[in-house]
Amino acid sequence: MIMKQLQIVGGSNPGRFTKLSDEASYNLFPIDGGIMTYPGYTSIGSLGSGEARGFFHSVLGGFAIAVIGNQVFRINSFSPVSSSVVGTLATSLGFVWIVENGNSQIAISDNAAYYVYKYSTPVDFSSHDVGGIPGMLAEALGYIFVALSGTNGFKYTAVNDATNFPLQNAGSLGSDRIAALTNMNDWIYVHGQRSVKAWRTV
Repeated sequence: MIMKQLQIVGGSNPGRFTKLSDEASYNLFPIDGGIMTYPGYTSIGSLGSGEARGFFHSVLGGFAIAVIGNQVFRINSFSPVSSSVVGTLATSLGFVWIVENGNSQIAISDNAAYYVYKYSTPVDFSSHDVGGIPGMLAEALGYIFVALSGTNGFKYTAVNDATNFPLQNAGSLGSDRIAALTNMNDWIYVHGQRSVKAWRTV
């Protein structure tokens, strides 16, 4: 029996002849003395300067939104990169939440203010009062839900109108404090520090 050391990086060539490689690895790439399961990334362009804070792909609009520093970019194409600044936030650091309803409106929260980018005619980017400090956002059935930071409450918009918060469109976790909002199958799940409640508009 002849023993031969098998290399772990190389092609997957099944040849029987010694002039062909015996190495057999799948989806592995030698990079800087190690191996990776992907070939790496390459830069295709840059947007502004500052912290990358959020990214959102609008399926309905056919473009992407990226928040870099305090600037909101609309990316129309990635090859080549084609973008424009559509708005400015009051803050430059920290994560932002981005959601979209079914009426050409994209809502953004930076934990300081609530903004709406309307990309249909007439185009508009403006901030709106939600009756508290906006935190995490979620969307279901055209309603945009806004957690009010540091409280047990949340509010939600009129259907497909991201700028309108009717007085009755509000909810609470009672004695619990809101930690997160998530959505699944037209339901909004309001996560507290001790409980989770499901919410759905009818």
